[in-house]
Amino acid sequence: SQMAPSLLGPKLAPLEKKLEELLNKHGLSTRDLGRRIKLLYAGKRQMNSTVFETVAHATFDRRRLAVRHLNRSTSETIEREISPIDITLYRGNWYVNAWCHLRDDLRRFAVDAIEHATILAEQAQEVDEVCVEQALGAGYGIFSGKRMQRAQLCFTPERANWVKSEEWHPEQVGRLLADGSYQLEVPYTDEREILADLMRYGSGVEVLKPPALRIAMKKALHEALGTYL
Repeated sequence: SQMAPSLLGPKLAPLEKKLEELLNKHGLSTRDLGRRIKLLYAGKRQMNSTVFETVAHATFDRRRLAVRHLNRSTSETIEREISPIDITLYRGNWYVNAWCHLRDDLRRFAVDAIEHATILAEQAQEVDEVCVEQALGAGYGIFSGKRMQRAQLCFTPERANWVKSEEWHPEQVGRLLADGSYQLEVPYTDEREILADLMRYGSGVEVLKPPALRIAMKKALHEALGTYL
């Protein structure tokens, strides 16, 4: 399974115990768990469980990893050493935040894009948590970047009832306008993911600023329309 219970089972034991207590309180057995709680992942990618366990073990044991990683944007496979910092489950897929010794910088790698991983004898390089958060956790979504920008978006009244209850980012600012539309501002450092999410709304959202994001949205919509001409 994607949660790799053979490795994470002991770590999740306290949560499992609380869940079992809750089930017992309501007169349910653990057999009801699968019937009453559903985990649905749209867009979940296939992952090598052996690679996941290797990455997770190195993360917990604070050891370096030698990995062979596929860059999907360039189709280039690169071998490198990394010091794993933590692992994250995001939208059904696992990522490892790490110090990349090849680039001498912080990087985030999709575990499913790691073709092979070997635990090394060297201790992992420790990185200050504040630096990690600033570099990898500041902007919108899973992509990271150096230059922080703020996207100003306006959703139609039809979409506002859904979006106004959603958290797109901890530092977002939203307000309901007089005509029922909803204006939302979110920080981002890389436009790829926010563009992909906005495309789902079609005519239900307008990018107001920055100009570069507005232009990128218009280009993406034009190219999508061109597919059907």
